[in-house]
Amino acid sequence: MSLPGLGCAALPAQEHWTTARVAGDRWSVRITCGGGEVVVGPDWEQQAPDWRPTRRMTLGLGAAGSVALEEHDPYRTFSGPTTPRVLPEAEARSWQSSLAEAWTVLLRDAPAHTDAMRQGLLSITPMPRGERFRPYSSSSAEAFGGINASLPEESSELAATLVHEFQHVKLGALTHLSPLVRRVGKSHEQPELFHAPWRDDPRPLEGVLQGIYAFLGVARFWRVNRRAADAAQAPLAHFEFALWRQAVWSTLGSVRGHERLTPLGHRLLESLVQSCAGWLGDDVPDAELRLAREAAASHRARWREHHLRPSPDLVDEAVRAWRRGEACPPLAHAASSLVPDGDACFLDTTAVLARHRLTDPDGSWQDPAAVGDRVQGAGPVDILLARGERTAARRELADQLLYGYPEVGSWAALGRALADSPEHRTACRFLMRSPEWARAVRETLHEEHGQRPDPVTLAAWLGLATSRPGPFG
Repeated sequence: MSLPGLGCAALPAQEHWTTARVAGDRWSVRITCGGGEVVVGPDWEQQAPDWRPTRRMTLGLGAAGSVALEEHDPYRTFSGPTTPRVLPEAEARSWQSSLAEAWTVLLRDAPAHTDAMRQGLLSITPMPRGERFRPYSSSSAEAFGGINASLPEESSELAATLVHEFQHVKLGALTHLSPLVRRVGKSHEQPELFHAPWRDDPRPLEGVLQGIYAFLGVARFWRVNRRAADAAQAPLAHFEFALWRQAVWSTLGSVRGHERLTPLGHRLLESLVQSCAGWLGDDVPDAELRLAREAAASHRARWREHHLRPSPDLVDEAVRAWRRGEACPPLAHAASSLVPDGDACFLDTTAVLARHRLTDPDGSWQDPAAVGDRVQGAGPVDILLARGERTAARRELADQLLYGYPEVGSWAALGRALADSPEHRTACRFLMRSPEWARAVRETLHEEHGQRPDPVTLAAWLGLATSRPGPFG
């Protein structure tokens, strides 16, 4: 039986559901269930044969505070009952040392926010370690102060994770006091969905606001950290700041002034706009800025290729014009419908590979035969693009799109592969802006007419119908 924040009592197994009784005074607690009894106290932190106390990790030195390392509570993972998992001593020590290092980073880089975190961060549930640069973390508005997190490899990454989730904790508390978004007017209406640069799936307005608030905190953290980081870590910190600054700014633009925002929601977003706008002029080294812009553009393009479906009538009109050898008719980009693709995953692969490139330029992530074990969702073309070998990637993609059955996302990848070719500027810009049109027109030509058009020629033809900035703007 778990007593949140205190520990777990081991009681005899019962054949049927039964009631446990807890009674106590200022010195001890008596827990009884069936024929079993556990008495705890007055020293709650001492382990006994039938009592496992909740471990606590210190935040900094002295009386700086502490946070529970939650291993016992069956509802600690928020989604439903989870079997308790007691950490081996070595893993618990790793958590304590990593948290201490992360807290030192926060005291240096985010001192204005550590007091609130010290008061409001109540527990951390350790999750299995994940892939590098894809740490797992979550929180719930219904469980104030509790977060789930995997242990990343660097203290700065854990610090960023704590900032991220505590932003969610704060906004969740605020929305309990006063809503930021009005409910959809009619119960049968489907909520409007948006592109969120930190997610694979389309998100409702409520979820987008949570992401904006969380990643604004992340961008703010990396903005300071990049100036304090050592020479080996600074490139990654510059990249993270540039990436999340752009992600927050572009997403603010898509929902700012939305009709479903409450007055408080409007006020909050306008304050975030002012904060982020003040960062747009901050200098970022050219190499890291280019990587961040390409990662952001790649996510957006791949998301569109997965989730947007152009108007069938306009696609058919374009197909007829192509087959007659005429100019492409104007494409109404607003005529696309959002059809969520449940198979969309790992849309952040470009960003993950950029992180590997910045921190380990000669590492094994460059081996196409082994990369699948290091970076989920990455294939040979992704490796070629991450290494800057755009010509080789273009040849590989052209063969797939001309002769094979290309994966969703191949058109967006082709757009990246054309980025350094002035003669293919129109095709590149179009594919980074609207790859879903190239996918739809190519599929119709193939399925209904047996034609396999040259992909670069098709993209350039479609691109002549529009005039868009690019390639990664």
